[in-house]
This record gives sequence, structure tokens and C-alpha cells, in this order.
Amino acid sequence: MKNKSKGLSRRNFEKMVNILKSFGYKEGADLYDFYAKNEEKIRPTRFGEEIYDGIFSQQVRWHYVNGKVLEKSIREYIEKKVKESDENQLHLFLRGGTQIQKQIIDFSDWECDIHGHKYTLANSRKIPIETKGGEIHLLLDFCGINLSGIKITGCEIKNVSFDGAFFDGATLLSDVELTNVTLTRASFHRARLSNVFLNGATDISSAYFDCTRVERINNLSNSTVRSPIIYSEPSYWWLIKELFYKMIKSPNWFYKLKKKINPKWNRKDKTDLLFDQSHTVFILNETEQLTSPKTKELRDYINWFQSLIDKIYGFRYLRGRKKLEFTMAIISTKYWSSFRTLGYFAFFVDFLFSLIYFGDRTDFYDLGVLRHCSTAIKPLIILQTFIKSFYYSTVTFMTLGYGDIYPLAWEGQIIVIFEVMLGYIVLGLFVYLISRKVDKLY
Repeated sequence: MKNKSKGLSRRNFEKMVNILKSFGYKEGADLYDFYAKNEEKIRPTRFGEEIYDGIFSQQVRWHYVNGKVLEKSIREYIEKKVKESDENQLHLFLRGGTQIQKQIIDFSDWECDIHGHKYTLANSRKIPIETKGGEIHLLLDFCGINLSGIKITGCEIKNVSFDGAFFDGATLLSDVELTNVTLTRASFHRARLSNVFLNGATDISSAYFDCTRVERINNLSNSTVRSPIIYSEPSYWWLIKELFYKMIKSPNWFYKLKKKINPKWNRKDKTDLLFDQSHTVFILNETEQLTSPKTKELRDYINWFQSLIDKIYGFRYLRGRKKLEFTMAIISTKYWSSFRTLGYFAFFVDFLFSLIYFGDRTDFYDLGVLRHCSTAIKPLIILQTFIKSFYYSTVTFMTLGYGDIYPLAWEGQIIVIFEVMLGYIVLGLFVYLISRKVDKLY
């Protein structure tokens, strides 16, 4: 990702603020007030369906003066309940109890006084939703709220809509239950979710899980994930780097060299596969209930990633053949999903064989001979010969075969055979990748 410090949802919000600036909004002014006064004028001309989908209007209302006070009150209320839960569990543990009593956060006793007006559960706006059984629940409307960095443990949150909310950097740990909680399009950038239960009509469809650690989310199903969540994939170079770390049995020399180059480099932070990564980390998530065609790609990706992590951690315990198979799978894994990675690989193979042909040019017809030429023009001849080698390699790799250059010896013929085979494989991958991209569109 280009900007790892901010999540996709946050960057979309800032994109909308920049649009407002083009209509006269000044930094430091009341953002909600300006938006409310100019919404009808701005929306049809600049927002469009791709950018404007209702999330911004939910998020911007918390930037109003009263909205900021309400947001602070809601955060403090949740933190208070979590603290009470931790204290209750500690007292229960000290008394030798085994049954964990969860603190229920349903905002039934929440209130916030703003200029004499008291906001409570009873007089707050609610959103009706219907469960599978036809039961109607009224969800408290906290859509678009910013609860970034909050920590929730051992609690059950009930009947709240956090549609489009920000939970960036948040932590939801230790049997947190979400009952009838809407988290559609909510942002969990660099957050950590561990052992979270999705109950009732809870929905995390289209939530932003970029750079998030997702560990054991229970009840991932067609009802809780109606449309795929948004996640970030590991880069190709990260896969190669982690494989390289595991292949080196005694990598201390490598770490010492890194520490010498950068004294602030921390070995623990940089080598842990599960923390502080620039991609989404999935661990111990069960995907059997994700049977919808819409979530097939998400299910396959989660299963692939979790299997990948298991094999990287256990790489040194794999047998020789399994190690080789896994290494080749890692090296080629991105070729199936990325035009750029496949293009880089094709260029690398093409350039490599160019060097081979250049080094063995006497075994190929019309590749040029550097003998019997003056010293003055030798650099030019070398350049021309290499260009010819690259041209011959490209023609061979693309299986065109013009016939103007060809091998004279059996060694050269074997090299050409290998390149032609690689060329067919790469071209086949390009066709397969194009068909996958087309299938996604339709």
C-alpha cells in the first residue's frame, strides 16, 4: 500500500474533504456545517456514485460540535464498561470462580448532557433490522463514529449500528461478542481482532480489514459476510523475504549486518509474521460456512493465507521434496494474480537468457564476433551484439522464431529449448490471468 499510516476508509474520507475544499471549505472551519449547507450543490456535480455512497454523510456528522461531545461520551462509556468487566473477572478469579460473567454493553444506562439536552438510549435515533427468523431489532445509530484505538475485552456489545465507523488501531480481544451489531463498511485498519463472536444479525460485509490481524473470528458465514470484506494482500517481495529468512538456518550474520546498517532496526518487529505487517493477517479462522459465490474468493484467500503461515513457520521441519515444492509455490504464487509480477518475471527470464546468449555468442549464427575489430569500435560492437542477443532471446521467449539467428551447437539448442518451454508457460499464465480478471467483472 502506498500510504501505510492511513487506512483505505480514512483516505476516502480525506478525499471527500479535499472535494469540499475545492468548493470553498477552509481548514479549521466547522466541517459538518459546511457540508450540510452545500450538500445539494456538491453531490450531483462532484461526488458521483463511485465516491459518494452515504458513508461520508454518516462520518462527517461527528465533526459537528455536539457530535464531538457525543463521540467522547460514547468512547468513555465503553471504556468504563470494559474496565468494570476486567475488575469483575479479576475478582471472580481471585475467589476461585470459573464462570466468566460478561459485561453487556447495550447503552441502556448511557446518557450524555449537552446544553441541558440529555441524550439517552430512549431518545437516540435507531435503525431497524430484521433477522433470519423475521425478528425486528432496533439498532442504536452510531454510524460513522470514530473509535480508533479503543480496547474492548470480555464484553458483549448489543444492538448497535457502527456502519462506516472507524476502529483503526483498535483491539477486540478475549471472547468479545457482537450481537446484532452492524459493522458494514467499518474501518479496522491496523486493528487486532482475536476470538470475536458474531451473533444474531451481526454483519461485517464490506468492512475494511486492511493491515489488520484477524484471529479466530467465530461464525464467518453467508449471513455475517454478505459481501466480501476488504483486505490487503502480502507483497511478492514480503513472501520471498520471509521464505529467505526461513531457509537460512543460522541467520545471525544477516541480522548483525542489518543492525550495523540501521542501528534502530528491531529484529523482533521485522521478523514476526503476525504483527505490524503491511497486509491483512488471518489466523485460525474457519471458513466452511462461507458458501456464497460472492465470498468464494475471500474464502479461498483466507484458507491459502492460513496454510501459507503454517508452512512458513514449519519450513525447517519439511522434508527435502516438500521444501522444494513449497519454495517453488512461493516463488510462483503471485504469477496467478498479478500482471505486474508476471511481467517482471518474464522480463527477468528474457534478460537472463540474453546474457547467456551474449556469453555464448560464438555458438549462434549471426550474433557477431568480437575478434578482428579495432579497439576504437569494440564498445559499439559489444553493445550491438548484446542488443542482438536480447532481440534473439525475446523472439525465442515469445515463440516467434524468425530464423535469422539460430544455435550452431547442441549446447545452444538445449538452452533454446528451455527458454521456449518457459515462454509457453508464461504466455499460458497471461491468458489464464486475463480470463480470471474478466470473470471478476462479469
